[in-house]
Amino acid sequence: MPDDPERILRCCHLLDLRRLPAPGGEQNLAVLLARLQRCEDPEALRRAAAPLQSWASDAEHAELASAFAAWITHVVLPDLGVVNVRVSDNLTEVLEMLEQEPRTWADRIRAEERAEMQRSMVAMLLEMAKLRFGGGAAERLAKLLDGITDTDRLKDIGKWLVTCESGEALLARLRRA
Repeated sequence: MPDDPERILRCCHLLDLRRLPAPGGEQNLAVLLARLQRCEDPEALRRAAAPLQSWASDAEHAELASAFAAWITHVVLPDLGVVNVRVSDNLTEVLEMLEQEPRTWADRIRAEERAEMQRSMVAMLLEMAKLRFGGGAAERLAKLLDGITDTDRLKDIGKWLVTCESGEALLARLRRA
C-alpha cells in the first residue's frame, strides 16, 4: 500500500484524468473518454467526438465504436439535457447526428425550459387562486389558462390575481383580455 496516495495520483494522471486541464492523445481511449465526459454542451461533444471518426468504419474497432455510440446516445446526450435522441449503436450515424443537430438541440432545450417555466407559472397561479378565492374559482381559472403560453400574459394574470377583489372579478378580467 503506498504511503501517499495523493502523490501517486499527481504522478499517474491516467488514474484521474479529470485533474488534467487538457489531456492529450488522440488515440488514447482514456483521454477520449475523459474529453467526452467533460463536454458541457452538444457542440463541445461534437468536437470531442471527432477523433472517433477514424474508428467508425474500421472493422477492427467495430465493437468499441458501437460501445462509444451507445454510450454517447444513452448517457452523454441525456446528461447534456438533449432529449428525444434516436439511440444508435452505429458510430457513423451518431457522429453524423452530432454534426447536423447541435443547434437544433439547443433550440429544443430552450423550448423545453420555456415550457417547463410556463407550466410552473400556471401551477403557481392556480395554487394562489385556490388559496385566495377557493377551489371553484381555481378550477374555472384552470380552464381559461389552458393553452396560454405567453409568459407576459401569465405575469399579467398573476397581477390581476392580487388586485382583483374576487374570483369572479379575476375570471371576468381574464375573459375581457
